[in-house]
Amino acid sequence: MLCLVASSWTATQYFAHALGYQDGLGAPLWHMGPRIRIYHPFAWSGWAVQWLNANGLLSTYVTRMLLVLCTGSLASVLLGFFLYYRRSLKAEIPDDLHGSAQWATERDVERMGLISYKRREGPFWKRQHIHHKASGPCIGALDTSAGRKIMRSSDPVHLLCFAPSRSGKGVGPVITTLLSYPHSTATNDIKGENFELSSGFRHSAGSLVIRFDPTSVDQKSMDGTTPYNIAARWNVLDELRIFTEYDVMDAQNIAQAIADPDGEGIDDHWVSTSYELLVGVILHVKYDEQDKSLAGCSTYLADPSFTDPEQMFNRMLDAEHDPEGVMGWKDSMGNPTKTHPQVALAARAMLNKEEKERNSVLSTAKTKLSLYTEPIVARNTAHSDFCVNDLMNHEKPVSLYLVIPPSDKARLRPLIRLFITFLLLRLTARMSFEEGKSIKDYRHRLLLLIDELASLKKLEQLQDGLSYIAGYGITAFLFVQDRIQLREAYGDHETMTAGCQLRIAYAPNSIDTAEDISKMTGVMTVKRQNVSYNGNRLGAMLGQMSIAEERVERPLLTADEASRLSRDEMLVFNTGHPPVRARKLKYFEIPEFSKRAKRPSPSRISIRYIDKKGRSAGPWFMVACERNAGSKHLSLTINTYSDFPAVRLVVKQAHIEHDTLLEFEYMLCDTTGAPVHRALTLDDLHMTARPVGEVADFNPEEAFEVHFIVKETEPYTHFSQKGFYRDRSVFEQQARKAIRDLFHTFETQEGRPTEPTIECAMPDHRYTGKVLLQTDHYLALHRLNDREQVSLHRKLKLDKSAQAGQAIIIQYAGTKGTVLGRK
Repeated sequence: MLCLVASSWTATQYFAHALGYQDGLGAPLWHMGPRIRIYHPFAWSGWAVQWLNANGLLSTYVTRMLLVLCTGSLASVLLGFFLYYRRSLKAEIPDDLHGSAQWATERDVERMGLISYKRREGPFWKRQHIHHKASGPCIGALDTSAGRKIMRSSDPVHLLCFAPSRSGKGVGPVITTLLSYPHSTATNDIKGENFELSSGFRHSAGSLVIRFDPTSVDQKSMDGTTPYNIAARWNVLDELRIFTEYDVMDAQNIAQAIADPDGEGIDDHWVSTSYELLVGVILHVKYDEQDKSLAGCSTYLADPSFTDPEQMFNRMLDAEHDPEGVMGWKDSMGNPTKTHPQVALAARAMLNKEEKERNSVLSTAKTKLSLYTEPIVARNTAHSDFCVNDLMNHEKPVSLYLVIPPSDKARLRPLIRLFITFLLLRLTARMSFEEGKSIKDYRHRLLLLIDELASLKKLEQLQDGLSYIAGYGITAFLFVQDRIQLREAYGDHETMTAGCQLRIAYAPNSIDTAEDISKMTGVMTVKRQNVSYNGNRLGAMLGQMSIAEERVERPLLTADEASRLSRDEMLVFNTGHPPVRARKLKYFEIPEFSKRAKRPSPSRISIRYIDKKGRSAGPWFMVACERNAGSKHLSLTINTYSDFPAVRLVVKQAHIEHDTLLEFEYMLCDTTGAPVHRALTLDDLHMTARPVGEVADFNPEEAFEVHFIVKETEPYTHFSQKGFYRDRSVFEQQARKAIRDLFHTFETQEGRPTEPTIECAMPDHRYTGKVLLQTDHYLALHRLNDREQVSLHRKLKLDKSAQAGQAIIIQYAGTKGTVLGRK
């Protein structure tokens, strides 16, 4: 208002000054000196009306007066708006008053290094093309302006995934990572599915595939003469560095893992004393006994040849563990001794105990070793076909699969815990430095991929190791179903989550996990309006409406919204960055990954012998075979653990109609087609097998076996050979694919996951069920009370066929089946 008055007064005084303050302007308010007169501020209005239509110079003065008035009025209005704006800025509440959480944009994800991108950066006069290629474990997928891209963890940071059962973690980050990660891997493979889907590609890429399955048993070839076992063996006592200063340290690490199979600690008196006994027994068995394994330790503690425990401990005291005296051991009196001092201490401590206490400690130690007395486990842990150090220091990257059947998961937990604990201890034993910084002293990085982490109970070594194992080239990728599992295993103050920089979350099943995810997304500030009305409710119009706006806090994602994430959505949390709302990754939806997953899994060929110098050796190699379309040549991929003697090839195939066994001689050739008569070496990878002589009866589309027979065995004694490559028929593979496709249709229609278990019909067996489907060569039968249990039957082996949906009985007499109707 003051500005408007000032502009009016300015216009009035301008007009009066232009006319020389004449008397015709009227009486002024007051005089300022002899010439200047001050008029009323709004006198301009009367003058404008009086002389609006005047001519000449007077009209010019009137126009200028009005122009001054309008300019001043406009300036007054603008000044008013400006002052209002300034006042509103001072009163405005910040948009991030309660929190500034927001979802990551595509550019944010690029800054995290989780996706590959190309763009130009820098000032316009020197812009450069920046190309970032994301590599590392696969996380998920992101919809970008350039299409859907795979998210990978490029930085060597640990990852933790919260994924309920049947949520897609297996077909997502697990399989896609194994189908693309170029370095060494160690995978906890509970069902063996990861091995079946990824080992073929990793083998073809030059990685040495190792399958450690403590429950694996030998199978036989078609003719029943050659044993076959794809699994490698591992004996933890072979990792013990005897005749070095590290033997006691290794024995203590092994004994602690055995004495504490559930991660509850060894504070209990009986556990702690049995731990001390186990250290001594492990060292004694490794140095002096014939069976140098954990089964040998258990056998020693329960040896019936000892009439009482004192004899056993006296034997430990009297044993010569270092017959040559190269270690320079001394007893408690300082005298030279050939008995290991730690063994003597353990034995003497047991002899000094009362009989009841001694028997209790001995019983506790036997209980801790009971797993290794089971014959199958004992056989698979009696020797070592590889060592833990190979994972990061073998000439080739190593892909290790710890295959555990779900039925034996709880029983074999101590062995898997022992392996993982010893792996972390052995591979982080030393670090080299140069010029004031650590240097890489390993050949390959290692990805430790542990599914169902909580099922292994508390792994104290892993929880503590997350803070430093990355510096040794080890990356952990851990999977749990929810936070409740972690808290049950590691307590309310667990540090596993904090130790993993990248955290992945699928839609949770528990409200506690949903609330944790909601807290992890953060809090955002939102505007809320409160509207109130005043007046007669029955009136035509309300008298007054009041609107009040305030800033309140809200989780970026509420617990309810987290629980309702779609089946294709996932969340990624990266420390120091906003959360990412991404898409799940499924290997079968990506053509390249789907192609890689179809590569055949390799088989293991091994020999054992004693050479001329009396040294025991057990070289082995992994081999996979693929058919060549329109040819009877076979493509081989071979990865050797060490040099393997020269071999010749024999292909065996059962005649599908006459039940006779056919054998064909083949020749091993390199990629140029030249015959290979030398030993197999670490440099070998891709080879071919070409027939020698007549192979007209060989049908590459049917099942066959490839046997690798060592040419010269004379230089060796106690020679034995195990293993061959077995391939399913093309027709069986087609039938299995048809069954899986059908169950995928069931899953889509019924809205629940279904997974068939497929087995081939066995001789002299009886099968009852309904016909699920038929192919040109196979009939698939599922059980009447369990649709997911499917058996495959070769039509040429049946006396007649049946219709889909028909309930039948198939009775086999040998390999011939009779189809019987069932009411």
